[in-house]
Amino acid sequence: MTVGVGKSITKICGKDVLIADPDAKTIIIVSAYMAEGCDPGKIDLVAREIEAVPDTVIISIDPNRKYNRTNLIWGGPPEAVLESALRFASAALSNIDMRQAGAESALFGAIDLVSFLPLHSREMPRVVKLSKQYAREIARQFDLPVYLFGFSTRAAQKKNLNFFRQYAYRDLSELIDKPRWKPDYGPRQWQAASGACIVGARYYHINLALYFDTEEVDLINQLSEHYQTQARNGVNPPGADAHQQALRLLGRVKMAADKLPDEKIVRLICNISDYLDTPLAPVIKAIREEARKLGIEVVGCEILGYLPAEALVNAGRRFLAESAPRFREDKLRYITLALQNLQLSSIMPFDLNRQVLDYHFEIDLDHV
Repeated sequence: MTVGVGKSITKICGKDVLIADPDAKTIIIVSAYMAEGCDPGKIDLVAREIEAVPDTVIISIDPNRKYNRTNLIWGGPPEAVLESALRFASAALSNIDMRQAGAESALFGAIDLVSFLPLHSREMPRVVKLSKQYAREIARQFDLPVYLFGFSTRAAQKKNLNFFRQYAYRDLSELIDKPRWKPDYGPRQWQAASGACIVGARYYHINLALYFDTEEVDLINQLSEHYQTQARNGVNPPGADAHQQALRLLGRVKMAADKLPDEKIVRLICNISDYLDTPLAPVIKAIREEARKLGIEVVGCEILGYLPAEALVNAGRRFLAESAPRFREDKLRYITLALQNLQLSSIMPFDLNRQVLDYHFEIDLDHV
């Protein structure tokens, strides 16, 4: 086999696989869902398969008994990520039979969703290539219908995961014969034991919580529903004033409000699916300003889970540019500025070493 510049051949599951542009300094994150959340033995078996690959780091294992699913997040260099993702697929498909639980499952298959995410946005083209390579491999090795989503597909309606989430495993036997449901890879045939899999590249979804000095959850729902309605209706008001800019920005953020038990405050959880398109600093600023119009204040913010360093560095750059635009590049200083100005430790201490994905790997912040 002829191998091009910047490519190499590695053995994965006993087969020769061409890896495009390997780079030991590049770290790729995988977020994968499998249709097992109740059997600790099976979950541990799958996790051990992932962890057995050198240079692979498991960040999170989150089983959900109610929905019988587990989300695993891990990462590593491109070669290690591809091999560990294939091992994940093999272990899950060998131990999960959708015919036993599929009728009630909201998932697509035994390996429901596998997302590949760059630690830095400039790596997205490489991540897209890797996601497609993975999709081809699992389709070929496991005779599995595979659909692409996010940055990995050219089909506009399939870029948003909501296109797939309208349906589940129980619907696939009828859907798969319809024109727009032809799999991107694998057989156009109903697989009762395994279902199908959704694969793609996306940015890491950041879950941001804002806390307000009010007990009126309806008031915060009113605030969030206003923007969500604008987004659903495709409203994109012209103009450059602050309110119109807030409408455009916050309409792209998913929001949900709830009242914390034993606390006299309400929390608004914002899911940011693209931290370049909807950066942390402008999102928080817009919500603060819109809330003040209702007579309420944001008393603190919190990151729920993880985020890439790039999201904090970008926020820190914005704050420093406003006060001291000329200085030596210092990524940790940017992160510190972001944590302080966005009040991300005001509710719960922000754990830099745990919550910043980059710190799970032996790399510095020069890549950001």
